[in-house]
Amino acid sequence: MLTYRTGAAGAPGATRFMSEHLLQQTLSPEMAAMAEYYEQGVMPPTLADAAASRYGRFMAGGTPLAPETLDGLVRVEAERLAESGVSWGQGLEQIGDELILRAVAAFAAAGLTGRKEALACLARLSVAGPASHAGGAGADDKERRLNSAMAEAAVTPDRSSASATPRWDMHPLLARRLGIEPHRGLKPDEVACLLNGQRADGGAVEGRVQRASSLPLAQIFGLDAAQVPTPEQLARMLAGRMVNGEALPAEVAERAVPRLLSGLGVKDKTLTTEQRAHILAGRDTEGREMGARQYQTILEAAKMRIGYIDLTFSAPKSLSIAWAFAPTKAEQAMLHQAHRDAIDSVMAVIEHEIGRASIGDAAKRGYEAGAIGWVSFDHYAARPTVEIVRADERGEPVTELHTLTGTEGRAPGDMQMHTHVALFNIVETPSGRVGSINLALLEGRIHEWGALYQAYLANHLRAHGVEVELDARTEMAKLSAVPESVVAQFSKRTASGTEAAREYARSQGLDWDNLAPARKIALLKSGVQNPREAKSDDVSDLAAWQAMAARLGYQHRSVLRPNEVASLPSREQRLEEAFQAALPLLSKQFDRRAVIDGADARIAAAKGLIAAGIGEANDVDALTQAFRERGVQRQGEDAALIWGRVPGR
Repeated sequence: MLTYRTGAAGAPGATRFMSEHLLQQTLSPEMAAMAEYYEQGVMPPTLADAAASRYGRFMAGGTPLAPETLDGLVRVEAERLAESGVSWGQGLEQIGDELILRAVAAFAAAGLTGRKEALACLARLSVAGPASHAGGAGADDKERRLNSAMAEAAVTPDRSSASATPRWDMHPLLARRLGIEPHRGLKPDEVACLLNGQRADGGAVEGRVQRASSLPLAQIFGLDAAQVPTPEQLARMLAGRMVNGEALPAEVAERAVPRLLSGLGVKDKTLTTEQRAHILAGRDTEGREMGARQYQTILEAAKMRIGYIDLTFSAPKSLSIAWAFAPTKAEQAMLHQAHRDAIDSVMAVIEHEIGRASIGDAAKRGYEAGAIGWVSFDHYAARPTVEIVRADERGEPVTELHTLTGTEGRAPGDMQMHTHVALFNIVETPSGRVGSINLALLEGRIHEWGALYQAYLANHLRAHGVEVELDARTEMAKLSAVPESVVAQFSKRTASGTEAAREYARSQGLDWDNLAPARKIALLKSGVQNPREAKSDDVSDLAAWQAMAARLGYQHRSVLRPNEVASLPSREQRLEEAFQAALPLLSKQFDRRAVIDGADARIAAAKGLIAAGIGEANDVDALTQAFRERGVQRQGEDAALIWGRVPGR
């Protein structure tokens, strides 16, 4: 499956928060030691570098942190480490003073505080209290432990965060323009800057034209958004004028009118006579009545400058189960690599489609093909998340993602291998021009690319003898060796984060929907385990999954069948098998409605390739051509397809 969201540039607070969400570690302690399998030669930052990156901005003019500031930030870091669940070594518990020691050591190794101040911080924050560490053997022992932890923080890779892996074959000019070294993992502040539309070091991107975020349409047209516009006002707006009749500047009108048309339901830039009549009569382009609230939503919406696109590729649940329970590390790494290789194949397709910089205002002279860049984050478990909208440091509304970890600490989630690909909103062209990605080119393609990911994934798995089929229920790839009953059991716990938050608030006698944003966040944090307190029932993800499998009586065996690897059939054979597999999927669409979008036909074609195997992405084009020539079945009877353009669609 493939989903996406966009993020606004020019909102540093929001992108810092998003970077931490993407960097959240979801590997369990038992699996964290395997991280080198997944980093593809990219070295993550050290613990000290990561601490400097996260908290260096709190140092005023390079001055060491004040005691109260240091204590607060150390507590924040200790909570983050506790939530990450990463083991710090043989026999070390992730509780109490140990986490505080690790956090303070990283700060000291990073130069955020001096050794003397670090020892004082340890004394203030220790469970036993400062009096017990005033001197003597206890103080000597604490100093020795701090020295050892500092030495470790200076050289040890940060396993408490997911690796931020730049595109390995990023165009050298684009990498240089963005300040990225493709073979070095990015630090937290670098990720935040890149998501914010800046260079990794926080500087401006050379050659990029920064467009200001667009104002709400009501403000542009001089209209009271709380009032339903009159036919005369609508006519003036459609003509690129303010509601008082004053003409808008040409460059403003060129952007504002298409935004208005899009909000009213026009799917291309051509307004038909019928659609215009509907709009002037107070209806949308389909002829449906428009209410005051609908107009208000359209007219009050501001158009933010896009900094990045978060494309999330999620593996089928059966693959996640096979990965989690793989009998060897080598098999686990192979299954993960098949997932990553499938993503690389689809990202090449996406680059070909959307890696184009417009020539002239609003692409009046077409597009120039170019290169795009991204950073990826591998996650391995799914936990409910909650979206909370609150004001940033500039007073602008931003959406923050908070993970609901449960009232007993870091709650195990379902295994769910998925990768976030944060695509920067920049295109590097051969001519040296720098442009932005045209988001309109994403429309109608996300589900198709998600199906292509599944088809490429099936290819890569079959190359190792893994039996993969097209699941009739989910219409996704499925590993035949993993029983459906097991898949169902491991899909239960990942419920809606918002519903889970509402339930938790209700248990505290509170109404989630009526809480202020700050109160919601405080409530979520109150449900996270205190890093000083041990919980006897707090188990790792892997232990919880193994216990669940034991209750089910499920004993997983290797899904690899190296002696049963079959070569990919000829293109003719594959396309025929894919056509037969796609037909019922397309027919199902026509059972629901008489007219479908061309995108639906492409999605059905891509899903057919999951069953048959894929050679190139243009196999989808060949299948849609076959649909045109051979038709489909409707209710058991052959039916020809009529292809055309429906006005307004």
